[in-house]
Amino acid sequence: MRAQIDYSKAELLCIQIYVRLQLIYVIWKSEPNKIPHSGLWDLLFEKAQS
Repeated sequence: MRAQIDYSKAELLCIQIYVRLQLIYVIWKSEPNKIPHSGLWDLLFEKAQS
């Protein structure tokens, strides 16, 4: 039972991180001047989508 709770917390954390990264990505795409341009973001999201 305890392991199940820990797994759920880890899963929630991963979802939160992913959502925040997507939000940053959307802002960066719409306003490139706010966040310095980097090929890292494109690379990161190519991997995340696959």
